[in-house]
Amino acid sequence: MNFKSEKNLKKKKRNLQEIKKYLPAIIGTILIVALILYNYYVENYQNYNYIKKDKSQSLVYIKYNNNSEKYPIQVPYINIDSEEIDAVNDEIDHLIQSYLQEEKNVITYEYDINGIILSLVIKMINNNTGYAPTISFKTYNINLDRQIIVLDQDLLALYQVNTQDVEEKIKKTFENHYLKEVEEGYLIPQECDYSCFLGYREVENYLDGVQYYVRKGQLIAYKPFIAHSIYGEENYFTEDDFEFLIAKEAPAES
Repeated sequence: MNFKSEKNLKKKKRNLQEIKKYLPAIIGTILIVALILYNYYVENYQNYNYIKKDKSQSLVYIKYNNNSEKYPIQVPYINIDSEEIDAVNDEIDHLIQSYLQEEKNVITYEYDINGIILSLVIKMINNNTGYAPTISFKTYNINLDRQIIVLDQDLLALYQVNTQDVEEKIKKTFENHYLKEVEEGYLIPQECDYSCFLGYREVENYLDGVQYYVRKGQLIAYKPFIAHSIYGEENYFTEDDFEFLIAKEAPAES
């Protein structure tokens, strides 16, 4: 009989028993470490805390709110520690000054995070024109990894579209609006043709004032126009009609 082999076998069994004895503690320790690492990731990277100026706030929060239900003024602040974003926040402050100086104006905003792109749209309504309220938009698309602004041409390239595609989609949408208004009795073609319809919208160029926004992966163009006319067309248009869907999703990278 090989006593040495038997001794080694018993030793291996004892080692295995020791491992089984401490295995739950080892697994528990691994799980605790994994949980700590996961929480650290969520807190600092998934929530982008590592680029925030104020870690107690979201990436975009309300800097000023007049708490009015009828004429809300909600000024956003982009909570990113970057010189380029500091300049954006200064630009926003400058942009909204004229709206703050008169009553009954409206400023609201929304933002969306798609991958590494943060999109912010500021919606402004001037109710002090003397004729019809004017609506305008300002958007910012930010690369969160680099904390810089994504240029319009780069955003369009990401979705593999160009300004001609955008122009065509906006044109087709306006044409459909005109046909729908005729169908619903807002307009009579003999009194107001398509050129007349665009005239009341104050649309001379389909691309004037266009701003780009990404929501749930979709590329949207905001196009300002006048909704009011002597034909009561403001009852036809809704807030959603200022959004023009350009692309449903960015093509997958090959």
